[in-house]
Amino acid sequence: MLTVRIAIATEIADGLMLQFRRYTTEERTERLQALLDARERNESTFECLIALQDDRVVGAQLLIRQRDDTFYVWPAELEKQFAQTTVAVEALRQLYELADQRFRDSQFWIAQSLLELDRKKQSAEMTRHGFPYLTDLLFMGRSFAGADPLPDRPTAFTSVAFDEPVNGERFARVLEATYVDTLDCPELNAGERTGANALAGHKIAGLFDPQGWRIFQVDGEDVGISLLTQHFPDPVWEVVYIGIIPSARGRGLGRAILVDSLYYVLGHGAWEIVLGVDKRNQPAIAMYEQLEFGLIEQRLVHARLRPKQ
Repeated sequence: MLTVRIAIATEIADGLMLQFRRYTTEERTERLQALLDARERNESTFECLIALQDDRVVGAQLLIRQRDDTFYVWPAELEKQFAQTTVAVEALRQLYELADQRFRDSQFWIAQSLLELDRKKQSAEMTRHGFPYLTDLLFMGRSFAGADPLPDRPTAFTSVAFDEPVNGERFARVLEATYVDTLDCPELNAGERTGANALAGHKIAGLFDPQGWRIFQVDGEDVGISLLTQHFPDPVWEVVYIGIIPSARGRGLGRAILVDSLYYVLGHGAWEIVLGVDKRNQPAIAMYEQLEFGLIEQRLVHARLRPKQ
């Protein structure tokens, strides 16, 4: 008899081992520890859905709720021998149905997943069960060792650092303004994404340093934003987000802000800087390549939004 439900007690470990089966023993341990650490830091919580047949865990699906109201859905995994049975299709359907219910109950604004390129089968399954493919996300990086000297540091603007009690709402407003007509996952604007939620998510992307979050101004007008974080303890920094408001686009400010950000992280001991970009955003990709960013990896993005009310 097939049963699909939320795992309890020792079933959680069994389900997670099945979910992480494609990784090495060391990687599985690291991923499990990362889940526990994030929960301990109050950054996220998780639960594991399982499919049981004759009291044996034959399917699993990990769900993660982040503090920024983002709901992560991992692709469902079936035990190899069970996956060849006629019941397997029903197990997948029920797992994704329960994942959908948990997402709807959460009231979060988005359910998403990032899959490795070799997971086309799982990508098709996610799309078929209500978590559609959106785009490919390119992760690009630039090493400072052996690279050409940076262009001169721009002087055409001023910047102000993040101070939540003083300008937190201002940062949220500027961030939301940069979403208008963006080429990076524009579909997300159909959901209930807010600048405040996005800032909360960006805070947990690495070692949060408010000095690395800046609004840029030209002639007293807020024109863009750059959010940087360090992946401690490595000397690797990330451009978590960079954006320009629509009225200031086409003036080279995006490149200027990125160059300024490169100077910032280099001054803080960075050996490398990384970022993510929608593969459809060709102007941004060209700019990154001009500044010696190269492709590191590529992921399949799946996303389901809670529509705006």
